Amino acid sequence: MKPTAVLAVLAVVLATPADAQSDGASPTLSPCSGRLSGAVTATFDCQVEATWDAKEVRLVVAAQGPVGGVRSFVPARLVLPYPLESRTYVLSGMLGGEARIVLAGGAEYVASGAKGEVTLDVNGLERYQKPRQRYQLTGTIRARLVPIDPAGTAEVHLDLRF
Repeated sequence: MKPTAVLAVLAVVLATPADAQSDGASPTLSPCSGRLSGAVTATFDCQVEATWDAKEVRLVVAAQGPVGGVRSFVPARLVLPYPLESRTYVLSGMLGGEARIVLAGGAEYVASGAKGEVTLDVNGLERYQKPRQRYQLTGTIRARLVPIDPAGTAEVHLDLRF
């Protein structure tokens, strides 16, 4: 191979970002595992779906099956600025988002707006065009959910890995 051809190939390889776009079909949802601590203790399996359009990225985490001690559960529903990047996002810098849980006894906890905390660390991503505009992600979500009832004192801590 000629030196100029080697340099051309090397330039293309170096110019391709780690979060490259793929024209291939998107894979299935990103699998994840979760852990709850505080007012409830449990582990669970989950899936992450991150879809996008020209304005925003919508990231939804859904628990797979029932979670012990929990009546209803939204591990994370986040709206982020497009394009998504490999970096840390906090709730105050997101376009919107929440994590919400109702325990079997009826106590409800939330991280949304000015209540609680949500941190998303995107460690790796790949963007797909077909059949839907979707990201395949690796990273973590950590959240501190506070009681909706002002008399409540306990918190729920959520740790997701995908």
